Amino acid sequence: MALVLSPLVGGTGKIRAESPLFDPARVRWSQLNLRASKLAVTATSEVEIRTEPVSRVVGRWLGSSAGRPLMPEGSEVVRIELRSQVLGKSSELDLWVDRVSGAAIQRTQLETGKKVRHNRHRSLRFTDTGVFNSTYRATDDTVERPHTEWALSESFKPHPESLELGIAVTEPSALFYLLAVADLDQDGDRVVTFVYSKNRILRVELVVQGTTEIGVDYTEITDAGERNVEGRQEVVRIRLDGSPVGEQGSEVDFEFLSLRGDVEIFLEPNLRIPLQISGKIRYVGQGHVRLQRVRLK
Repeated sequence: MALVLSPLVGGTGKIRAESPLFDPARVRWSQLNLRASKLAVTATSEVEIRTEPVSRVVGRWLGSSAGRPLMPEGSEVVRIELRSQVLGKSSELDLWVDRVSGAAIQRTQLETGKKVRHNRHRSLRFTDTGVFNSTYRATDDTVERPHTEWALSESFKPHPESLELGIAVTEPSALFYLLAVADLDQDGDRVVTFVYSKNRILRVELVVQGTTEIGVDYTEITDAGERNVEGRQEVVRIRLDGSPVGEQGSEVDFEFLSLRGDVEIFLEPNLRIPLQISGKIRYVGQGHVRLQRVRLK
């Protein structure tokens, strides 16, 4: 089965789907803690996912210098929070996506680190024709001040002409949501989505490569308490393939959680939890991000 995310964008900027693509009720977890370690490099990530009323968050979404800012269909929107730490740098990311299509509405990210150039606050507002970028960067004189007092630059990146009008464009962190709700179960199942990453649109295909077994060791948390899950576990093996849309420069690897190259996700089939994500880590070679803790709904 192949599924291409292609909702229509109406004249109001509302995202409309010809038929429901995803069911947010399929999301069985609310929080993940992930860890990667190789040589002297250790990276940790915490992911939270929930739905919240549009009325509560719409005031945080930016306008745009061009295009029509997208708005979710319905009264609720999916919010994904991703907090990461690696090599003395920290990142706090907020992403809002449409519940049915997975299309990105806005991404806001605060990056901090020991060096001044590592301190940046960036918001991406997705529109029907491109992506509006609002970025604050710290200087030696302002790094200790709130990011709203840093140097501001704004720009607009139009979608490539070859991208079909109205196609859903999302963001790499939205894959946590898509993996939880998409029909990726049987060998050969696939989802095609279009992802805005590093100022370009990539066509990303998620393809099921059958099942396999991996070693796991993580804590599962529910309202009833905690239990340790350890040993061998059968998982769905999913390969990510990414390629630029149109003439956007040379071929680039799609990155997910700083992994690139031949990225593979090993998904627990019932709870739709990524137990392991594998790919190449810059400077250190092949690496694995493994689940440490999961909170179930």
